[in-house]
Amino acid sequence: MAAIKPAAPAPMIVMLGWVDGGIAAQRTRRLALPETMIWTTTPWTLPANLAVAVGAKFEYVLARVDGNLTIVAEALLETVAKLGKAEDVHVLGKTTGSALVGLKYRHPFLQYTPKGQGAECEGKCWTIYDAEYVTLEDGTGLVHTAPGHGAEDYDTGKRVGLPIYCPVKGDGTYDESTPEWLRGQHIWKANDAITERLRDSGHLFHSAKFMRSPPLVAAASPSLSARWQPFLVNPY
Repeated sequence: MAAIKPAAPAPMIVMLGWVDGGIAAQRTRRLALPETMIWTTTPWTLPANLAVAVGAKFEYVLARVDGNLTIVAEALLETVAKLGKAEDVHVLGKTTGSALVGLKYRHPFLQYTPKGQGAECEGKCWTIYDAEYVTLEDGTGLVHTAPGHGAEDYDTGKRVGLPIYCPVKGDGTYDESTPEWLRGQHIWKANDAITERLRDSGHLFHSAKFMRSPPLVAAASPSLSARWQPFLVNPY
């Protein structure tokens, strides 16, 4: 059977809603709950999202972007607004990344934490953590984190006690722990399906595709590159 070629990276900015109540509500009780903008180039890893990473010392702003409340790194707000072709941007407040740590958010298309992850997810999954690999070079300053799909993500997951969840089987298809519309689908084909799902639900702020030469590991063995292993890291 011919190998399925890896899809071109698809940079995107996804909107994540806050969980009602708790600290998030207290800090924004006079406003509608804001959304968090995360950056990823691998939409197919979003089913395994368990956390969002921020830079503890970076400055973040609460901004109204075309009527929507959102949180993004101050240094990247202008760039993000241009990517989304936003016409009306107002900064309402500012804080550091450390103040965001511990806040919880809603996954863009999963209602419950992944099946089979048990107590490890209780109080820990879908939470904001600080991580040293977050930069202000591109993106939003808030990074999608899936401990089962990358070395840095794995390290963050182990540090904070998250399960190392990888819903991708050895043949490169999604397993039964994923939503029905993804089960059995190959990861390289899932980018478009996930992108459309996010667009239809209103969670997609920006998306684009660009071409680059894929790493040899991904081209030679896409099923292996999809799973985190100590000596074989999924290329982001």
